[in-house]
Amino acid sequence: WDAVKRVIDDLVIRSNLHTCDASRGCLDKDGICKARFPRELIPKTVFDEKDGRILMKKLESRIN
Repeated sequence: WDAVKRVIDDLVIRSNLHTCDASRGCLDKDGICKARFPRELIPKTVFDEKDGRILMKKLESRIN
């Protein structure tokens, strides 16, 4: 499984890694990413009982 994990990690990084760049059109006039990257890191999936949101575990700030 180690080889499979390495291949999957490589594919995810190649296809889903977001890099902010003015030439790609993701930065607004103030230099802020329109796609909201980098994203907040969330160490574990939690349910917010106040508003009903599910905050999914997210360990990479630039992977969607």
